Amino acid sequence: MVKLPEERIGELAADGIGAPMVMRGRPLREWAEISPDASETWAALIDEAHRFVDDITP
Repeated sequence: MVKLPEERIGELAADGIGAPMVMRGRPLREWAEISPDASETWAALIDEAHRFVDDITP
């Protein structure tokens, strides 16, 4: 699971790499579940998530 901008989550879903995280029947806007089959992209997604969180954290 990674925290990324909502638009990026849509891109990952469209590419079949991930899907919006759903909790209690509700999709979370900025959280994605990443497919275990996408292991080759994990390092890049983690770096991207770190940058995103750093940008939104005061």
